[in-house]
Amino acid sequence: MDFRFPKKAYKGHFTERGMNGIAMTGVSDCWIKHVRISNCDSGIFVGGNFCTVDGLLLDGERKPMKGDTGHHGVTLGQDCLIQKFELQAKFIHDEPCPIGSQEM
Repeated sequence: MDFRFPKKAYKGHFTERGMNGIAMTGVSDCWIKHVRISNCDSGIFVGGNFCTVDGLLLDGERKPMKGDTGHHGVTLGQDCLIQKFELQAKFIHDEPCPIGSQEM
């Protein structure tokens, strides 16, 4: 499945246009498989538990702002798994990080 947004320049942090891929909240035991999201402000938000993202490509050809082409790449809930993913775009918060987790 592909989500392709218009190739409009990224305007910067907290100025996003709402070109977001997939958002799931309050879910359990769900999956997202074989998805490509291009030119997005944010890629995937999974606000749930025990969910799997398998086979994700985030890419695009947007003009960056301060080196970034979007805000969030991947945000995961608790006890979620992401595998076989590729980030070919640069986001302010691009690496998969569980919601509510802390950096060590």
